[in-house]
Formats: sequence, structure tokens, C-alpha cells
Amino acid sequence: YHSIIKIRDGELKLGELPIVMARRVIFYNLWSSIEKLVGKAAHSIVLSMGKPQGISFAENLEKYIGHEKKDLDTAMDFLCNETYAIGWGAVEIELRDTDIEVRCEEGFPVGKEYVLINKVSSIPVDSFFLGYFHGFFETYFKERYSFGEVMCVGMGDRMCKFLFKKI
Repeated sequence: YHSIIKIRDGELKLGELPIVMARRVIFYNLWSSIEKLVGKAAHSIVLSMGKPQGISFAENLEKYIGHEKKDLDTAMDFLCNETYAIGWGAVEIELRDTDIEVRCEEGFPVGKEYVLINKVSSIPVDSFFLGYFHGFFETYFKERYSFGEVMCVGMGDRMCKFLFKKI
């Protein structure tokens, strides 16, 4: 599954400012402010801020699609397009038997900002988005997952990648 709108072909803008750029700065400032206050514990704090958002979107999506006909293709398309529409970037989701992989080739907003300001983090920085997807998947699939950000552009990786494994 992937976003239907391509970043290069149809980037959403407010005037000339790409929405992704505005979101990148907001989330970077949120992350760096919390990191300055609590250090590496910022990961857990920001993660817990994102999870309820994912839970809420999964619940709303289930109401919209309906309980009886959980159309997986429609749900994943909605999820991919929603993350793009709100300015987080284009994602690809790969569902496998026991795990789920979420990739963002260009990086999620916080990691992208690290790249643009030529800064490299020693820890993964896209905790909000990791929490969001964790909340969404656990709610939508009614499964428990262990999870982690296994690649992060903010740490110098070529993309951001989240991995969720069924427990």
C-alpha cells in the first residue's frame, strides 16, 4: 500500500509553502524541546503523544468503513493518504503474516528536519509517528505488537522504517 498522491507530482501546499515543510518544523521543535528537557526519555514521552492519535483514527475509520466489511485495501489506502494529507509525507505499508513494515523513503518530519539542518541524532527521532502507527495497528487489527524505528533519516539512514511484530 502507498500514498496515491506523489510528493513530486502533487505536493499539498499552503500558498507556496509545502504542508510537509510546515509540519516538519512543528514536529522537530516539539521533539527537540522535549529532548532538551528529559534527554533520551523524550522518545517515550513523544511516543505516548502519538499513540492516541492513531487509536482515534483507527476507530473513526472503522466507523466509516463499517464493522462487518473491514475492507483492508480501503483501510490501508486511507491510512497512507491520511498521513500524506496531514503533511507527514508519503508512506508505504507492507502487511506480512506476523509483522507490518512502514517505510517513508524521504523520512518522517523530524528526521527530515535533522537532514536539512545537517544534524545527526544518536537515537531515532520519529517517535510521534511510530506511536501513531502503533496505536492504529493495534486498534484496527485488534492485535498486540512489539515495535521500533529500525531506520531513521535523522540518524543518517537512507529512509525511515518502522517494524511492528505480532506478540
